[in-house]
Formats: sequence, structure tokens, C-alpha cells
Amino acid sequence: MGLRIVCFCIFLIPFSLWPSTGCRDFYAISDFDDTIKTYTSKGAGQVLYHALFKKEINAGFDLFIKELEKSGHNNCKDTFLSIVSASPWPLKYKISELLKLYSFPEFKLSLRPLTAQSRVFKKETLSHILEKNPGPFLLFGDDLHDDPEIYHELKEKYPEKILAIYIHNINNRPPIKGQETYLTTFDLAFKEYQQGRVSLRALKEIGQRIMFSSPWKVIPPYGHCPALGKLKLENEEYLELVPRVEMRLSEICESRKL
Repeated sequence: MGLRIVCFCIFLIPFSLWPSTGCRDFYAISDFDDTIKTYTSKGAGQVLYHALFKKEINAGFDLFIKELEKSGHNNCKDTFLSIVSASPWPLKYKISELLKLYSFPEFKLSLRPLTAQSRVFKKETLSHILEKNPGPFLLFGDDLHDDPEIYHELKEKYPEKILAIYIHNINNRPPIKGQETYLTTFDLAFKEYQQGRVSLRALKEIGQRIMFSSPWKVIPPYGHCPALGKLKLENEEYLELVPRVEMRLSEICESRKL
């Protein structure tokens, strides 16, 4: 009887919080809204419409995550990607459907219960993942809400578990010490290329995705527009692509002034 109770309780543990074996070189934890998924507007109606019916992500982010997953796998079967979002749990099917559409690697998805406060839910869920898994982790989020502050608190508590923190610069908030900000998936991938976790081939593919994607998938309409040359990427191997990407960003931002 006792064995049956133990077995039953195991199945009550949320799958997204089961620990990994730690056989990878590193793992990734990401926010969803405005880090993976993008929107044409932050109006409540538009956000709800996009959440239910649209399947658009920030240009190149799928390629980026797939490249990272290949980089640190070591023939490991562990799930590479954990997604922790304040989006309510009834959206789980829609979010899973979108991630599978873009062929994201196998993932664990944790969404907020309807009665939970967003910041408390995210910090508690992320703390559980960091405590129960050896890591280390790359953390991805955005500056629209509490990701920078939550990630900073977690870095102070679990310094050995967090390799790097990347924050999508949408509101142009001053970065917190120890965190890297990025404007597009291209300059995010460049930072990881410098760390040896993204290949030059993948970096170029992501740059091409930036060049030919809809403007709002590159920089959201409510997002910060950088000054020309802001990316500051210099390397002869991909120098021909950098000015083209920067010009693309400039064209997007100039068109919004009209």
C-alpha cells in the first residue's frame, strides 16, 4: 500500500520541475513573452489576440536556441530548454504548439497558475529549477517587467549555477551589473559566438533571418530603436553582414518616425 502511495505521489510532481542529470555542458532557461514570442502592440486586446491566434516569434530566436542545444549536448538526453513564463496556464497548449511549429528542442514549460502573482511565481519556479538541477544555465529574459531584478537576485543566490544573463532591450532600461543586454537575436548570437557556443555558420543564418523578416519581428513597434552603429560588432569573418544588419535596423526605426 505504501509503495502505491509513493508511486502515485511521484506522478503528481510537475514534469517541468523534474531534475536533470547534468550531463550537458550547459542548459538554457527562457522567458516567453517578448523574449521568444513577439507582438505588434502591447495593447491588452492585441496581446490576447496574438496569444490565441498568432504564431510569431522574434526573428532568429529559434535558430539561436537550436544552435545552443547542439553546442552543449555531449550526446546527452537531458532536456536542454526550460521556459518559465507569467502567462496563465490555460495558454499551455497554444504556447507548446507555437514552440513545436518552430522546431524548438524538447522543452519543459512552466506557466503561472491563475491565482499566483507573476513575480512570486517566476522567482519560486526558477529557484526550484536552479536548486534541483546541476546546471549551469544561460538565462534569457526582457526588460518589460521583472526579469532583470529576478535574475539578479537568483545570480546572487546561485552564482555557480548561472553562466550568463541576457536581457532583451525593449524599454532601454539601464542594465543591471553582470547582465548583458541585446537588441536583436543577431547581437545576442554574436555574444554567444564570442563564447564559442554559437558557430559562425549559425550567426550568419540568424543575420539573414534579421534581414528578411517583418520589421516587428526584428524590433517590436513598442521597442527601443538603437542608434546606427550601436551593435559594435567587428570581425573580418562576418564584417560584410554587420553593416547590412545595422542598416536594416536603421531602416526599421526611420520608418517609424514617418
